[in-house]
Amino acid sequence: MIRKALLFITYAIAAFAMDAAYWSYESPFSLRKDEFAVFEIDNNILTVRWSLFHNKGLVTHIKYDHMPYQNILYDDYKLNAMKIAVKTNTKVTPPLPYVMIVFEGFDRDRNVSNMKLYLFDHESAVTIRKVSDDRS
Repeated sequence: MIRKALLFITYAIAAFAMDAAYWSYESPFSLRKDEFAVFEIDNNILTVRWSLFHNKGLVTHIKYDHMPYQNILYDDYKLNAMKIAVKTNTKVTPPLPYVMIVFEGFDRDRNVSNMKLYLFDHESAVTIRKVSDDRS
């Protein structure tokens, strides 16, 4: 039993240490209702906004490569993220690059959602940059 516990602790520490190296890009951002966060990913535009927070669920509107997505992200760790496959200009071997948008929490006092965008790209084939936070 002790050996299993030590093995689990070792695995947990290794997984935690590798977490930072797993993501190629990481960008936290905060948005008020109907504000936009805009990212450019290999000449394709990714926009993120939200329109409603109710019952711990955040209704998000995401648009990437002219394709709209509407999801509800929750505080629950299993339901707090959305994954979008990224188109690349070059050939890459699997696993293919993707973007993950994670809902980290909601500040009711300021009416602001806290989110984070991650990019997984093991071959560094994707270029990404944050264009702006539109405060309109």
